Amino acid sequence: AVAAVNPIGDFPLNDDWVYARSVKTMLAGGGFQPLDWTEASLVAQTVWGSLFSTIFGESFTVLRFSTLAIALAGIVATYGLFVECRQPRWITITGTLAVAFNPLWLVLSNTFMTDVPFTAFVVWSAFFYVRYLRDDRTGDAAAGTLFAIAAILTRQLGLALPVGFAVATLAARGASRRRLAIAAGALAAGAG
Repeated sequence: AVAAVNPIGDFPLNDDWVYARSVKTMLAGGGFQPLDWTEASLVAQTVWGSLFSTIFGESFTVLRFSTLAIALAGIVATYGLFVECRQPRWITITGTLAVAFNPLWLVLSNTFMTDVPFTAFVVWSAFFYVRYLRDDRTGDAAAGTLFAIAAILTRQLGLALPVGFAVATLAARGASRRRLAIAAGALAAGAG
C-alpha cells in the first residue's frame, strides 16, 4: 500500500509544512520553536523528525518515512493490544488490518502530521497499561507512562492517558499503598 502511495517527494502535504519547520529550526540549532500555527504540543514529533533528518538528511521524504516507521510500530502495538485483551485470532487480525488499511491511517502515515504518531503512542501506552492491570508488574506501568508522555508531547490530549490509567488502576485493583503510588506517579509524570 505504501509503494502504491509513493511517499517520495520533497514537498509538504496538508499542514505538515508547519511541523517540518520546527524540525528545520531544531536542526539549525535554534532548539524547539514551533510556529504560531502549531496547536499540537509537537515536542516528541520534532525530536523524532530531527533524529531521522540527522541520520538520513533533511527533506519531506525523510520526515514522511519517520512517520511511516511510527505507523508500523503503531500497527504492531494494535496487534499486541488485541492479544493482551485476549481477543480471538480472527478479531486480532481483522482489527489490526482494519487499522493498517484504514484510509485515514494510510493517508496520514504518508505525511508528517501528528495524527499517526499520537495514535501509535496512545496504543503503545494502552498496551502496557492493560498488561499492568492484568499482571500487576510495575515495569508495565512505567512503560505505559513513558508512552503516555510521548503522546502528551505530541498532542495535549494525551493527558487523558495517565488520568484514565490512575482511575482504572484504583478501580480494578483497589487502593493499596503501592497502587496509589503507581497511580500518583503516572499522574505526576503526565502533568510534569
